[in-house]
Amino acid sequence: MRHRVLGVLAVAAVCLPSFTLAAPPKPIDVTQASHIDLSAQTQWCASEPTRDVTSVGAGGCDFLPVRQADLNKGLSNKAFWLQITLTNPGRLVIERWLRVGDPRLQQVAFFVWTAPTQWTRSDAGGRVPATMRPLPFAYPMLPVVLEPGEQRHILVRVASETPINLASSLWSPSTYLAAAENTDIGQAVAVGGLLLTALVAGLISLQWRERRYFYIGTALLFLSLVDAEYTGLAEAHFWPAWLPFDVRMLAVGTATTLAFLMASVRQWMGQSARHPVCYVAMLGGGASMTLALAWSCLVNYGTGMQALSLSAIWILLSASGLVLSAWRSGPRPSISMVGMYSALLLYGLFVALGWGNYVDVPSMGDAWGFLLVTPILLSQIAAKQRKTDQALALATTESANRFQFLTEMSHELRTPLSLILGNVRLLERPARQPLRAEILDSVRSNATHLLGIIDNLLDHIRGEVRAPALHPDVVDLPAFLRECEHHARLLAEQNNNQFTLDATLPNNLGAVLDADRLRQVLHNLLANAARHTQNGHIRLECTLTVLADNAVQLDFAVCDTGEGIASADQERIFRPFERGEKSTRQANQGIGMGLAIARKLVQAMGGQLGVVSQPGAGARFFFGVPTRSQALATQSEPPDTLAAYVLTPEADRLLLIDMIDSGRMTDVMDWAQSLQAREPAAARFARQLLQAAHQLDFSTLHALTQRAPHPDHRPAHPTDIDPRPPQ
Repeated sequence: MRHRVLGVLAVAAVCLPSFTLAAPPKPIDVTQASHIDLSAQTQWCASEPTRDVTSVGAGGCDFLPVRQADLNKGLSNKAFWLQITLTNPGRLVIERWLRVGDPRLQQVAFFVWTAPTQWTRSDAGGRVPATMRPLPFAYPMLPVVLEPGEQRHILVRVASETPINLASSLWSPSTYLAAAENTDIGQAVAVGGLLLTALVAGLISLQWRERRYFYIGTALLFLSLVDAEYTGLAEAHFWPAWLPFDVRMLAVGTATTLAFLMASVRQWMGQSARHPVCYVAMLGGGASMTLALAWSCLVNYGTGMQALSLSAIWILLSASGLVLSAWRSGPRPSISMVGMYSALLLYGLFVALGWGNYVDVPSMGDAWGFLLVTPILLSQIAAKQRKTDQALALATTESANRFQFLTEMSHELRTPLSLILGNVRLLERPARQPLRAEILDSVRSNATHLLGIIDNLLDHIRGEVRAPALHPDVVDLPAFLRECEHHARLLAEQNNNQFTLDATLPNNLGAVLDADRLRQVLHNLLANAARHTQNGHIRLECTLTVLADNAVQLDFAVCDTGEGIASADQERIFRPFERGEKSTRQANQGIGMGLAIARKLVQAMGGQLGVVSQPGAGARFFFGVPTRSQALATQSEPPDTLAAYVLTPEADRLLLIDMIDSGRMTDVMDWAQSLQAREPAAARFARQLLQAAHQLDFSTLHALTQRAPHPDHRPAHPTDIDPRPPQ
């Protein structure tokens, strides 16, 4: 009897196929719900890429129950298998859609056991065109139709250069379509938000001509494209259905996004020298990112993408360090920028290491980036609007001041001109010599006042175009102060004021200064004090502080006992065309330019002009000038004598005489300044020429120009004279 049983078994072994199916897992009831998460109800194993389904199905791969930690395998060269058994215990035909992994998987093969001897294969994944997939979705999916009481055994092979995701689920078609629609809406909102933010940044860049907004807008544009590729939105709606999806586009998009993010950080943070360590680290991450991109596109996508993810983490760490350093030491970018880079850093960690549910992390990370970068743009728009409003208010105020200035200037200019014309008409009549001298003195006084107004206007215009030019030279400081004292006493006597010079300096002290500019500053301050003080006292102070070696600090102060200045007006009076309140204005008030010009000149000399005052308690204008002391050279002639400089060639002297005789004092002063800058040996001659032209001292001007020509130069023929001033 036993021999007969063995014989039957032997015949059965010969007649039946040699393939036997391994023990399947516990069947899953497809009728229990319209959506079933199969991740904890399946089995998995890993094999070499060359192993086929026949070997695996016959037990050539050790299947294990799937745990949560087994769902994400990261980057791997192996092939991963899932084993699923579905059953329909109901009485109706049931259709279900099996979904595995995510849209980045390149090769997903579904094998359905068709008893008794074969497997039916269906391919999905990025390398398969949508028209050739079982279902035309970005996710790898397989439709399964089960008859009443039918049971199906399914093997799923997953192989990809992208991170491996083994999550699986079972859907009824209607449930999946509804869920996919909701998911697409959410992803479209996230991508649309990124695109909208990128568009706003681009428009800001075009409107404000600032590259940092262009960089961050372009980075967000590519970030939205990467997000659409990761979530399958681009492949499902924009990619040609007949064309396989090239996963290398993800690497290119990621690298481009990082490149523009680096450029935006560089523009936001300013000079790299302020944060050299973080900046060099970020550049190093950019170099490694470039190499990783080339490797992923040309050699091996998986290895290159892993290196690219690590480079992204390094770049984001460096960028976060730059933002934090800048936050503490200088520029104040929005704190949301720190949050954006932190969110993107976490996202890069998930991508590189395969932590968490990989399906949802990319869209979450990009949505964070969108939400966190938007406040940056909004805050910058608000800040720009505030600056625009402030500039508009300032421009409106300046326009009103200029209009008021022109209104008052017409009176300021017409008054001395009318006096001059009236005195000229008086000169046309026969008059006694004392009256003629008085008339000439009035003409000179009004002409000098008019010339001072014009000089202030010209100085202001030159200061608006460029910084005031300085011509420092060794100045006899005690003699310079005595000259200022003489002029200040004349100004103080106009309103019955007393003047005091408070300066204790060595008699032979020389300082390297631009005497003309310093004289102009002190004259403006003393004239301002004389205008606003009546029956009071004006004092000029000068103190010397030795710093190191020949370096010294000269501190000047002009004090008065006049009407004082309210604290609200102490900064306004230094603006062009600004003056005191109408109630305190005097008839001989200036045009509002003296203090503005004085401040610019002091700043050009390296100091800062300030004021301390209270209404009714006078004012104290003060400034310091850093300079160096220098011993005075022994002079062979008294300081009051004219400079013995011989003009060569003779054509220059004749041209200068012609300008003086025709009264072109502005041309004379321009000519003297050009000579002073061109020939240092003529500095003293040029200064005397400038002073005489400014004071309309024609006798001194003629005396300076009547020097005998140099013996080595013959007088030029009149036809050889160039009418243009020397360059």
